[in-house]
Amino acid sequence: FELPFRIWLAGPLRDRVAEAVESTRLRELFRKDALIDLWRGFEQGRVTWSRLWSIVVLDDWMRRNLDGQTNH
Repeated sequence: FELPFRIWLAGPLRDRVAEAVESTRLRELFRKDALIDLWRGFEQGRVTWSRLWSIVVLDDWMRRNLDGQTNH
């Protein structure tokens, strides 16, 4: 049994993927064009759903754990 992540990321979670790709948090780690290329690659079937999902999860983790913190 495999969960339908590809369908979810292309459908109901598409807005969340877009948010991650546009995230200023992730731009501290990745170039924006690299994130966009990753998403396009997913849409074209060249990139697996797990690579795109890892970006979404990383963005969520950063939002929950790093936003609002100041560097000491």
